[in-house]
Amino acid sequence: MSGNLNTVSAQQIFLEDSVYIFEMKDGKVFKGLVKVREKDYLYEVQAIEGMLLLLEEDIEKIYLASDLNTSGITRNDSMHYSRYLFSNSSYNVQKGELYFQNYFIAGNQFIYGISDRFSLGLGLLPMIIFEGSGFLGYSISPKLSFDYRNGQGAFAVMGGLGRSFGLQPTNGLLHLTNTFGARDKHLTIGLLSFYVPPEYSFRNIHMTLSGFLRLNNRWALLTDNALISSNQNGFSSSLADRNYFISIGARYMKKRFSLTLGALLAFDTSNSPEYYPFPWLSSGITLNKRK
Repeated sequence: MSGNLNTVSAQQIFLEDSVYIFEMKDGKVFKGLVKVREKDYLYEVQAIEGMLLLLEEDIEKIYLASDLNTSGITRNDSMHYSRYLFSNSSYNVQKGELYFQNYFIAGNQFIYGISDRFSLGLGLLPMIIFEGSGFLGYSISPKLSFDYRNGQGAFAVMGGLGRSFGLQPTNGLLHLTNTFGARDKHLTIGLLSFYVPPEYSFRNIHMTLSGFLRLNNRWALLTDNALISSNQNGFSSSLADRNYFISIGARYMKKRFSLTLGALLAFDTSNSPEYYPFPWLSSGITLNKRK
């Protein structure tokens, strides 16, 4: 949060029959009456979700709800935790949230949360990465995710269709991901396959490994890595049939805006081992105020 709003310290006495807002480190927010507090580390909160037990170590901030309502301050909704550099985590944007992403100015994508589990992305991007495609094209990318009940991870199924504005065939992808950890600190393992003409099959299986670590309210570290198999008959155990993408980045986050800077190394092992360095630049903006 921002503005002239004081947080409640662990030593301060909670007011009886007053509503407090608990902002958790994993991005969740609970609102309710504080019934019991034990030794400054355990809170019993009567919330809409029911009776909750919240540990002090899991709480980012505590606010008095009356202070929040009178100060006109909005909570920092967008944690920018749904994407890494070039791939997704299993966490989704939430219902009613409209998110815009830009890559190197040329690539643009809008993502809208239809529900807390399902989102839809519409993009306008260069298609030169697909052989035989035109220069400019559009993409459609649905994402269905399921958060674990303990709040420490999620599973997601993501699809994608891309087509140039010329008379080129449609390209696609399928990405299955499993994220371990809370929204502010997690690791994602994924299986990826492309749907490319003229075969139009998902025979090639690739792997992704990505991570997100929030350092404070403004900064986070990211890594995004992929192992791409060049074997046409599926995933190969041979190192000669693999290409690697390894990256590291830092993300600056504000209430509605994020900027990600990074570096990516592409290793080509198909012929002679070679590597190609690339810079990375992307940004994200939350366009609406979620209710």
